[in-house]
Amino acid sequence: MGEKDKTVKTLVTVAVLIILAAVFISVIAEQSNQKTEKTVVTNEVLDISGAVLAGGTINDTYPLTITNYPTTWKIEDCPITNFVIGNATDDFTVTTDYTFTTTTGVLFLNNTEAVNTSNAGTNDSLVDYTYCADDYVNSSWGRSILDTNVGLYAIALLIAAVGLVYVLFGRKED
Repeated sequence: MGEKDKTVKTLVTVAVLIILAAVFISVIAEQSNQKTEKTVVTNEVLDISGAVLAGGTINDTYPLTITNYPTTWKIEDCPITNFVIGNATDDFTVTTDYTFTTTTGVLFLNNTEAVNTSNAGTNDSLVDYTYCADDYVNSSWGRSILDTNVGLYAIALLIAAVGLVYVLFGRKED
């Protein structure tokens, strides 16, 4: 009777450890994903009032800077991507309505009808872009390793669970 009680306790312990390990898989996956995926910004409000001249025209030499502009290693290794600026209804056209430097996050609006019309009621424009957070893993091999870790952890967990159950049920009673 003592051996069966020990086996039941071991099975319960193994089941609890497997449940805890499964919870850790999601935490590890979430943390790894934050370090291997670029951050997407949608509808960041950019105040363009400094570039708006009397009468609503645009000073096309006035620099505007997004919030999450690249610094340090990101200037060369991880510039801004997928940049779009516009108002609540329309997007501006790159090179026609604005120019944007991906390595500095600096934007210059052009004095076009689309830009002038859009700021008639407000001096705010909306910008969307993708950038690298400070803890982003820049090397592709490093991102691959982090992304693979979750799968390897899950496989190790499965092997351990199957192995423990095999050992427990493989015992022969004397």
